[in-house]
Amino acid sequence: VVVPARIKVYGGDMGFWRGECIRISLFIGDIPFDDVRDVPKELLEQSGKLTFGEVPVMEVEGRILSTTQAMAAYSSKLAGMAPSDPWLAAKVDEAVNGCTLVTETIETTLDLPTKDKVAAMQTLITPSGRLAMQLSGIENLLQQNETQGYVA
Repeated sequence: VVVPARIKVYGGDMGFWRGECIRISLFIGDIPFDDVRDVPKELLEQSGKLTFGEVPVMEVEGRILSTTQAMAAYSSKLAGMAPSDPWLAAKVDEAVNGCTLVTETIETTLDLPTKDKVAAMQTLITPSGRLAMQLSGIENLLQQNETQGYVA
């Protein structure tokens, strides 16, 4: 694998899984990158870096990757962490997409009025709630490969 001369990961200064899974794989693989957390989202938008209007984004030698799935797959391949077996690679994709579903479910409550927010969140975490189901799915992925402690 040819490691690009210049990689930048743009995102806010927050501990959020979408950016951290990318940074961690690059770090573990000893892949040099610029961790750019101080550029306001508005400036990234103006520069055309936010293909889908969201951070994080990855710039690789002037080219942009802009979805978590794409950046996670790319960085794990660079780091030598991506499974070569197609089934195992699909299981990793399944886990990343499962985490995305969890995030999207939580986001449905963020803009609600305060008086409605708690009740909506409580509904999501009931045993039959959508968030409980999604988190159980991620837990099941880990249990399917219990001898490794990973999803693949």
